[in-house]
Amino acid sequence: MKWIILENYTKMRIYKNIEYVHQPKKHEWQQRVVRIYDPDHHIIEIGESMAVIAKRYLAEGYSIEETSKIIQHPIEFVEMINNEHHTK
Repeated sequence: MKWIILENYTKMRIYKNIEYVHQPKKHEWQQRVVRIYDPDHHIIEIGESMAVIAKRYLAEGYSIEETSKIIQHPIEFVEMINNEHHTK
């Protein structure tokens, strides 16, 4: 799966006036994020939703229990995402 965050980061780099809090990173719960400052120096976080992360692991063949452990979210959350994915 492509690093959409990284792709967007690469596109954002053409704007020279963007100040980055940090480079793109991946948290231990597998969420990929980048943070930037707005013009008033407030922090804006751009990242994947946890639902997208759960769907990715489920699509890769991980069980609901494995996905829950990897993304550090309750089994009920992963089950809900799994059920939504299968009803569409």
